Amino acid sequence: MNIFSVIKNWSTRLYKVNYFTQRNTLLIRVFSLLVIVITLYFISVAVLENGKKSNVNSTINSLKATLNNSHNSIKDIWLQGSFEDAKIWASDPEFLKNTAVLLQAPETPNALAQVTAREEIRAYFGDRLTHLGNLSFFVISPDFINLVSSRDEDVGMVHLMVEGDTNPLEKVFNGYNQFIHPFISKVVLLDKNGNLVNDYPIMFIVIPIKDAHGKIIAALSLRLDPFDDFSAIMRASRIGVSGETYLVNKAGILISDSRFLDQLNGAGILDNERHSMLHVEIRDPGLNLLTSFNPEQTNKELPYTFALEQVLKGT
Repeated sequence: MNIFSVIKNWSTRLYKVNYFTQRNTLLIRVFSLLVIVITLYFISVAVLENGKKSNVNSTINSLKATLNNSHNSIKDIWLQGSFEDAKIWASDPEFLKNTAVLLQAPETPNALAQVTAREEIRAYFGDRLTHLGNLSFFVISPDFINLVSSRDEDVGMVHLMVEGDTNPLEKVFNGYNQFIHPFISKVVLLDKNGNLVNDYPIMFIVIPIKDAHGKIIAALSLRLDPFDDFSAIMRASRIGVSGETYLVNKAGILISDSRFLDQLNGAGILDNERHSMLHVEIRDPGLNLLTSFNPEQTNKELPYTFALEQVLKGT
């Protein structure tokens, strides 16, 4: 073997070694880059997931805080204050004396109309009805008869809250204050502007009337305006621009007034109503009603929203 053959063989070997070295180096680089990309992907996913959990937890905490604030504002501030005012009015000695006189009269419209104590009680409440949005009052006997009211036509009649098997007045005569959340009146009533209105939402607070010895002798019912402080508290309790806090009854019907009346009318949920209270069921349409509408599916066919469904189930 001559020197040229040796050199050629070594050159070939070096070339092969260099080729495989370069190929391996390229594979290592590609593999390393792939590992870096995959690592960065999982890091990004983890960061996004943590951010999502953080945002969800933050939203949940904000919703819980809004719920607690709304509940406290309604129950511990507004409602308790209304009860305290009514309790003060019902403990007035002159008022108690006139109530005792009415209780001695026959519970008929004609007989009660002849009792002068009725007008004295009306005068007593005349200066107080506008306080906290009170629209009218009733003094109710243990037989659930209106002994005196703001309206003559109510006197001598069974109080309108007594209907069928539902009688919240029984609890009042057992010593408990009662809040009757908004419901549709079956009689024509004056609204806060003094206009006669059909199907007007009404609500009441009712407390026991006790004599000087603490015995329950009658009940005082105050009709409140549900569009006043009651709904104002809900409108003030909101998150962001489109968030809204609202109250619903056990039937899933809105009992506070929404601030999105134009959108509800535009989406076909309301039929050009003047208010949303007691006219909206909290159901899930499954689509954006502001951009889409399915006239073939009635509201009754839609499921309740998930959150409401859980509440109604007690979970």
